[in-house]
Amino acid sequence: MSGKTLKHDWYEISEEDFYNKDNFFIGALAHCYPGKDKNGFDRQPPKCCFKKWIEKELKILDNEIYIIIGAKAAKVFFPNDSFDELVFKNNIWNDKLTIVLPHPSPLNKKWLKDHPWFLEKRILEVRKIIKDCIYKEK
Repeated sequence: MSGKTLKHDWYEISEEDFYNKDNFFIGALAHCYPGKDKNGFDRQPPKCCFKKWIEKELKILDNEIYIIIGAKAAKVFFPNDSFDELVFKNNIWNDKLTIVLPHPSPLNKKWLKDHPWFLEKRILEVRKIIKDCIYKEK
């Protein structure tokens, strides 16, 4: 469900473009599973996992932009910033444009309802940035 929302509703791109390894690198915050918390949600991976693996991995990618999905991921990259503020502006991480998006899960309906301008305005800006990156050479 979440992948369909990203591909079709938010990005408005084809499956082929979404899963093309030259367009997107899809990764997790850590190469470990931190388990569930007492409420049944995934625990935040230990910071050492991010520092040891993912941060290094991301820095060697030959990418134009980063897209960070979800508040937990945003907190790892931007620990001192408000999630809502990060979503509604273009950010910089590792000297590259970094877009922060809410998680497209159906469980996130309240956030989307509380922030209608995300779907009304911000996602249009994000969509243009993504399409410009994907289709500029085609």
